[in-house]
Amino acid sequence: MPSRQRRFWFRRVKSSNSLILSLSTFDSDRRSVNALVRLGTEHLMQRYDPDRLLVSLHIPKSAGTSLRAALAGWFGERFYLHYPAWAPTLPILADEGRTCVHGHFTPLNGTSILQVFPFATQTITVMREPFSRLVSEWIFYNYAKSIGVDVPELSDEPDFDTWFCRRRDEAINDPVTRVLKQFPAQFDKKNPSKFFFNKGFVAVGITERFSDILPLFAYKFDAPLSLEQRYNVSPILDTKEFNRYKSEHKRVYYLEHEVYAAAESLFASDFETMISDIGRSHSGK
Repeated sequence: MPSRQRRFWFRRVKSSNSLILSLSTFDSDRRSVNALVRLGTEHLMQRYDPDRLLVSLHIPKSAGTSLRAALAGWFGERFYLHYPAWAPTLPILADEGRTCVHGHFTPLNGTSILQVFPFATQTITVMREPFSRLVSEWIFYNYAKSIGVDVPELSDEPDFDTWFCRRRDEAINDPVTRVLKQFPAQFDKKNPSKFFFNKGFVAVGITERFSDILPLFAYKFDAPLSLEQRYNVSPILDTKEFNRYKSEHKRVYYLEHEVYAAAESLFASDFETMISDIGRSHSGK
């Protein structure tokens, strides 16, 4: 992005309350941000190429519906959905520029990213703290069942303890969990968790900092800054009753927690780079 465009983008950014807050609190947060960056971002993600297809992986209960609204505004007619249960067949047969596909992808039903788009080389996603995401999934499943949706996992009316133990046993048998199976990268000794986003990813966000995701993604894609809007947000409930499961979850879902830590670190690094870059551009340096 040329410096003139960056200065103009910065002026647009200043109209965003979320980023004004981020800019005003950035210095005070720098120590914690730097601590995150030191966790292991030895390599940076690849740069976005507008001439190639962008795939947006929607991890359930991780702000994917809210991100979808922003992506639809940025890509317009070249924005497509991929939700095998209800979205139409995609008219994308080749690697096309200024095109984005957003949705669920998993090899569990034959729709992993590379199964659907073997030519895809650019992915973005938003992760959520793994235990919080699992609790939100439980809450969502129960809400869906209450309005008449068939939820096979709740067919025998399990309580949370029973449901959690089933999911825990599943993760014990295969530490590459349902969430991790959605990613295009594979786990092996040459690809430990801290390098998980180095190949094929151009951006990663975390739900806990959603107000900062849209400015960062807009900056990476040279797109207009979108106003923050949240959709499909689970009601805020008292989750203290679930806290006793946290330590067991972290022990069993260790790979998922490691990947989330890598995402958190990369996001902090990317956000710091953006703040520094637009600050230099705004000052004319």
